[in-house]
Amino acid sequence: MQKINLIITREESLKLDLGVNFIQTNCPLSVIEEIKNKAVSLDGLSGIIFTSMNGVKFFASTYDKKDYCHLEAYCVGEKTAQTAREYGFNQTIFPQQSNALSLCDLINNKKPKKLLYARAEVVSEDIKNLASATIISEHILYRAKAINHNIKDWENILKTNSAICFFSATNANLFEELISKN
Repeated sequence: MQKINLIITREESLKLDLGVNFIQTNCPLSVIEEIKNKAVSLDGLSGIIFTSMNGVKFFASTYDKKDYCHLEAYCVGEKTAQTAREYGFNQTIFPQQSNALSLCDLINNKKPKKLLYARAEVVSEDIKNLASATIISEHILYRAKAINHNIKDWENILKTNSAICFFSATNANLFEELISKN
């Protein structure tokens, strides 16, 4: 049986346990860069919403841990919650299914008073409106910037028995742009 080449498109090196039928190729489509925005007041907040580990990382680089460690971290999944704990959040909450819609359901059911959404410049789900049971303000902390790729490299990769794993809608859109340009 021919092995399937699983192409990982996220920036950070991610080693997956794929078993014997797969090989992994890391081929990031974007780099994550911080957007230096002024910190907003955390006064009166019940918690912070995180839909990625990058959101946690850039939030923690913007704020002092003593100002946020008591707040609840509403996280898209277990890995993001683990990152939030590593950066000093004492209480993390995440849905059983790791996706934005499940996170919105969790927020709507819990009904916290006021949350801050620490987010990317471009997001795939409108959490502010989907989690309508609470007041949500937003703080844009980072962006995904496209990496210039040689289309010939991708053509060679795609000639193999390959599957592509997109970890964000942004990377899927960047791939579509790359392929459609050529």
